[in-house]
Amino acid sequence: ICQDINVDLGEAAEIRSQWAREAGPVYYDGKPHKILLHTNQSPGDAVAITGAIYSLHKMYPGRFLTAIQTPWQEVFDYNPHIDLLSDAESLQVHYPAIHESNSRGIHFMQGICEHIGAALGVIVPLLTNRPHLYFDYPASSVEDFWLICSGGKKDFTNKLWGHHNYQALVDILAGDVNFVQVGGIHDDHEPLFGVECMLGRTSLRDLFDLTRRARGVVCGVSLMMHVAAAL
Repeated sequence: ICQDINVDLGEAAEIRSQWAREAGPVYYDGKPHKILLHTNQSPGDAVAITGAIYSLHKMYPGRFLTAIQTPWQEVFDYNPHIDLLSDAESLQVHYPAIHESNSRGIHFMQGICEHIGAALGVIVPLLTNRPHLYFDYPASSVEDFWLICSGGKKDFTNKLWGHHNYQALVDILAGDVNFVQVGGIHDDHEPLFGVECMLGRTSLRDLFDLTRRARGVVCGVSLMMHVAAAL
């Protein structure tokens, strides 16, 4: 129907090209296969992709070289599996398994692994139980605070617990838990009372470092959930 018209800002044509590659086997000639992964999805998705990249290289050491193009390049800073490549094959990262959520009990990262594997003509099992974030300096000692992320994006509202519930939690734990509120300035994050407010004041790397130093994290289904799992 589309007849090579880029109906989805270029992604539709890329997906059709990818399906064509999936139709045939990919033969390994002993040389590393260069892959440039693309994702324009949310930063939480980018964090989850690190688990799939880890699994690809764990399963096939030396067989692939991977680069990444995303608005969230900081997610992949210091990642030993990410290279600067030229003449690499482009691959748009998706997770079609999300449409089987009612019938399959798999992790989000496994859906990404399955998609990358299908596009490359190989089996990519999920070989980790967390995303992988890397640093160029060791973690400092854990400090006496918890991060709390009470808001989120407006495109999928059943991920949100409700501002009033988070505020009630802060009130109940007042005096026992020191909360630091974090969140992106462009998303829906109503300030909480009784917390240290850092809304809109952290880069992604700042957020990762805060998470390493925190005693815990309170959040919904969000970027913070994946970062907490990674760290």
